[in-house]
Amino acid sequence: MTYSFRAALLAALVASAPAALNAQQRPSAPASRPTAKQQPAPAAQQPSAAAQQPSAEVQAWFAELQNIDQRLQSVQMKALQDPALDSVRQSLGAQIEAAVVKADPSLASLPEQVSSLQAKFQQAQQAGDQAAIQKLNSEAQALEARFLKAREKALSEPDLAARAQRFQNDLEKKMIALEPEMPKLLARGKELQAKIEQAVASGAPRR
Repeated sequence: MTYSFRAALLAALVASAPAALNAQQRPSAPASRPTAKQQPAPAAQQPSAAAQQPSAEVQAWFAELQNIDQRLQSVQMKALQDPALDSVRQSLGAQIEAAVVKADPSLASLPEQVSSLQAKFQQAQQAGDQAAIQKLNSEAQALEARFLKAREKALSEPDLAARAQRFQNDLEKKMIALEPEMPKLLARGKELQAKIEQAVASGAPRR
């Protein structure tokens, strides 16, 4: 699956825990499903440029961003081995999921919609059907926008937002204790993400 497929973002949104509710946590997107295994999320933030071939420099940025995300994911999973943190994660994840579906009932079937898009994308990719790939990217981007809008509305609830922030703070403390380099990794991840977005927007990598 190529990095440009927007459904990768949705897969991460559906599958991962709400450990990245705050953009400061990781250079990647948050999520709602609390019980599934954490998924790598660099693809979640990768710009949609389905028909464009990235330059060697941009590919190197992607590779570095993926490496950072994998490191952060590993530390996050270790931090969530703390029974108290994991309990809060699951409870909070269920609460956020319910609030998201309340904000947009059509998202109750989000996992199925994501699976369908991914299957169609794989078929289109195998067939080399660029028109279908672009269409699926557009559909996935629209689904992503609906999810993010519903999540934003859900997290505008003061009590839920406060609980999410407390969990975020506790998780970050645990992660930094396990990996003192985490702040530097986050900063570099954001820098790479900005470069990638700029490169895709301009059609040429920013140096």
